[in-house]
Amino acid sequence: MLLHPASLLITAAVLLPNLIFLVFPPLNVNKYGKSADPLLFTIVERVGQVGSFVLPLFFSLTFSGGIVAVAWIVMGLALAFYYAGWARYILRRRDYAFLFKSMLGIPVPMAICPVLYFLFSSVVLGSIYQALAAVVLGVGHITITAREHLRLKGASS
Repeated sequence: MLLHPASLLITAAVLLPNLIFLVFPPLNVNKYGKSADPLLFTIVERVGQVGSFVLPLFFSLTFSGGIVAVAWIVMGLALAFYYAGWARYILRRRDYAFLFKSMLGIPVPMAICPVLYFLFSSVVLGSIYQALAAVVLGVGHITITAREHLRLKGASS
């Protein structure tokens, strides 16, 4: 089985802005109290993360074809929107709630964007396994993030 290290750029593009969270953690996370993620969704999210992050290593990147071009465009837009969410978090003084608030009418964009990105990466990788991992990631990550958004919304009322 051949490994394709260049394909790990797909993973790196999503993980890179997460370093912001490590270097610049939220300033007010204690204001909202501790979240309690359901164990089942946490497990589902972790399985989806491992799959979405590691599977690109086993598939080469594709750059030709109309559907592939559309997939690259959607990935670029999802990633740009995701980066905009991180920029908003920093510009709003690292307010924890901004990791969960909607942007331009899109609910929990910081969860939806990376899931869309990984889903469309399955096209450029030519991997149904990547698509399945992205769906699993979506079930866990979007559910947990939406629950946290609702919890924070209730805490601020």
